[in-house]
Amino acid sequence: TALPILDVEKLLSAASASNVRPDSLWRLVASLDRRVTQISDETSLLSSHGESTRKFRLKQVASTLSSIQKDFVDIKQILKRKGGLKSEKSVITSKAAEMIQMSKFLKMQMSRCAVDDVCDLFYDVDLPLALVADPARVGNKRAVEQRAKTFRNQAERFLQVSNGLCFLVGPASNQGSTIGN
Repeated sequence: TALPILDVEKLLSAASASNVRPDSLWRLVASLDRRVTQISDETSLLSSHGESTRKFRLKQVASTLSSIQKDFVDIKQILKRKGGLKSEKSVITSKAAEMIQMSKFLKMQMSRCAVDDVCDLFYDVDLPLALVADPARVGNKRAVEQRAKTFRNQAERFLQVSNGLCFLVGPASNQGSTIGN
């Protein structure tokens, strides 16, 4: 999943608990914040190949990630203040509940981005190979080299999309394997 909903639910559960310690809540927030940063980095990679990925979805993803990161900053500021957890527990639980909804939206939009990428990638999967074969038949070495480069670029893009899908599925499903390595 893009941002594990379960983990955000853990934040809501921990913040609601009567005996929660600020340092344990801080560690959970920091862990989730690192995961959001990781997702943000992955989104940047997808948007750098903007022709095949729908820009509007990526903008929605980036905006949602930004909102989640802002909520993490707000929660960290509350936890830094002496007595902040006790006095503003309702703010933390409210932000956690909002983040659960945002994470569901984020998961949906990132899944759609991945589907768009895969659809675009497979739309013309035979074309680069045919473009390499045609000049090879007539012995045009320069055209073969140029078109082979295009074919390699598409193969690299396929690997990136495949790794992005593994990223979306999460570490539990791709136990240490990375496609293409």
